[in-house]
Amino acid sequence: MRLRPASPADIPALLALEERVFPSDRLSRRQFFYHLRNPLAAMIVCANGGVILGYTLMLRRGAAARLYSIAVDPAAQGRGIGSRLMKAVIKRARAESCTKIGLEVRARSPKVIALYEKHGFTRAAALPAYYGDGADGVRMVRHLK
Repeated sequence: MRLRPASPADIPALLALEERVFPSDRLSRRQFFYHLRNPLAAMIVCANGGVILGYTLMLRRGAAARLYSIAVDPAAQGRGIGSRLMKAVIKRARAESCTKIGLEVRARSPKVIALYEKHGFTRAAALPAYYGDGADGVRMVRHLK
């Protein structure tokens, strides 16, 4: 398995991954193309051979970064891919002189919240009915040194 920047050739696999991971609020083909061209975005994939097992999308706004999306194929979960992607995001944010990383997560995603907490994120705010399907969210933040 290796981490690398995403490319336009990855979009079909990324769309399929979105379908397997997210019940709603998925990125579209157009959004993936936009973020790949956006100089303030960093999209990293974890691939094993030609198979994409996970990806992350970070957006930068001044000194703040936002973890916009992270996904790991359900068939590949439990292999440390999420942690590898989180470490890559933190490293990238530091390299771009960001002072913090923020994110939002579904409140009923204890495994995902635990992953973020493992990587130094803390809960900053409750977000009632944050998602399109009415699900509650949690805003989390990690301050970088």
